[in-house]
Amino acid sequence: MFSSWEIRSIKEALPILNVISLTNFEALCNIVISRMNGESTPSTEKHFGDSLKLTLTELSVALQGLQSILSACTLQLTKPLILLQKLRECGFSAEHSEKLASIWALHAQQLVNRARGSQVTQGIRLSLSGWEIHANVANPQPVVSLSLRIGEENKVLDMDRAQLENLFDQIQQIQKEVDALLTAD
Repeated sequence: MFSSWEIRSIKEALPILNVISLTNFEALCNIVISRMNGESTPSTEKHFGDSLKLTLTELSVALQGLQSILSACTLQLTKPLILLQKLRECGFSAEHSEKLASIWALHAQQLVNRARGSQVTQGIRLSLSGWEIHANVANPQPVVSLSLRIGEENKVLDMDRAQLENLFDQIQQIQKEVDALLTAD
């Protein structure tokens, strides 16, 4: 059900996710759903991470792990009972597995419909049209702004160091898997 990259992302997130209370776990899941719907902001995520006493890296790893799970479920139209079983196999606690499976059951239709609606953009080229680094004395953590062109539309993506490193790691993993497919012949 999960790709090797998704499994790695889930395994990295497990030690963080399994110790979070079910209430906070549900809130993290809802942040990921908001993120997948384009409704979440990095400042909201950071504020919630601060309330949980998570570092930016821990928060990023936890959110990425959950997003990997929900994205895979969305693409594969996973049934909640199958998800429950796969989460247990990955090492999630019974309570966290049940909570995430119930959240998936509640939001599956919405996420799948959104994903189907976004298929219209497939085949459109993505290109980097510029980037900037922003830092100030009040917040020593620099923020990188990537200006992306998707077809005729420009989007700006703001990321802190942890998010940028996570994106870079994901791109490297994708490249490794593409290279493995090309050399397998």
